[in-house]
Amino acid sequence: MAFINLKFPNSVLADVYVSWIDQERRERSVRLVGEKASVKCDATDQTVTIYGREDEAQKLEVVPNNTIRDMQLHFIERIRGRGLELNGSLVGATTVGVLEAAARSMKTGFSVKPRFL
Repeated sequence: MAFINLKFPNSVLADVYVSWIDQERRERSVRLVGEKASVKCDATDQTVTIYGREDEAQKLEVVPNNTIRDMQLHFIERIRGRGLELNGSLVGATTVGVLEAAARSMKTGFSVKPRFL
């Protein structure tokens, strides 16, 4: 189980919770919270819900897909030199930097700054 608190430039905060302990329900979701609304993208149920200030929930239409399959097909197309690049090297480098910083923080017990920031 891991709780990771991230601070990005421009006062952007992110909290990451990862656990393999809770066997009751497997959840894969991203929640974005802004000043006027929030959004929940649930990869398990394949839903996107927007919540307004008055707790008004609006479900967006989403075309269900097999995300892992789509990622694999995209990877193969990129190897063949076709298709649009969905995530560039900067996204990969940022992800690795965050994971390395989390590992250093776990070993030292202190907050650490990723080397790329």
